[in-house]
Amino acid sequence: MAGAVAAAKARVAETKVKAPKSATELEFAWRTFRNEPEKWTRFLKTFKPQTLKKIDLSLCPDVFALIISTLKDAVGSPASADILANVIKAKSFAVTKALLSKTDIGHIAAIADGADDADVAARLRAGYGC
Repeated sequence: MAGAVAAAKARVAETKVKAPKSATELEFAWRTFRNEPEKWTRFLKTFKPQTLKKIDLSLCPDVFALIISTLKDAVGSPASADILANVIKAKSFAVTKALLSKTDIGHIAAIADGADDADVAARLRAGYGC
């Protein structure tokens, strides 16, 4: 049994990393890459501005908190700002926002400070309350 698990993990590690399309895929990627910073960063670099808007992040608040804290370093403030600004438009955003810590909000404020677009920065600050 242990050999089968090791083989499955090896296949996952070799597969092409792509952006998640559901909370389940996001959670799976988090469980797979959370202890491997280089792979986690490679995963975050697959995100497009609309990626997280389509996912119910209230189902995986710990994953979203990790994304918030590491996204800026992975893709830079301007891209992070665009990605996080689109999360505000998600149907489940009110619940997602309620689950954020003060530390998470602080990371979002730092991303807003580094945004290239003043409108995006303003949306981040208003939407997340920072």
